[in-house]
Amino acid sequence: MRTGGGVLLCLLAAALFTTVLCNNAAGPDDCCFEYYPRTISKKYITSYFMTDKRCPQPGVIFTTRKLKTFCVNQEEDWVQKVMNAVDKVSL
Repeated sequence: MRTGGGVLLCLLAAALFTTVLCNNAAGPDDCCFEYYPRTISKKYITSYFMTDKRCPQPGVIFTTRKLKTFCVNQEEDWVQKVMNAVDKVSL
């Protein structure tokens, strides 16, 4: 009887663990929780993308030549200017 209870408990734990992993996999990959506080020159930025709409706050993620990423506030003027500059280069 003890063995059957132990097996049942292990199966229940595995099912709960699998459910938690599946829920975490469905969320967005990149979100901004803090914005980079300084400006970044457009000459260092090679690309950007917007964060997912499911993230707690909107943002833009800039990628530099050295493949570093920075999360910035999309409402700032300098961010809009850098995004426009990157868009012009990629055309």
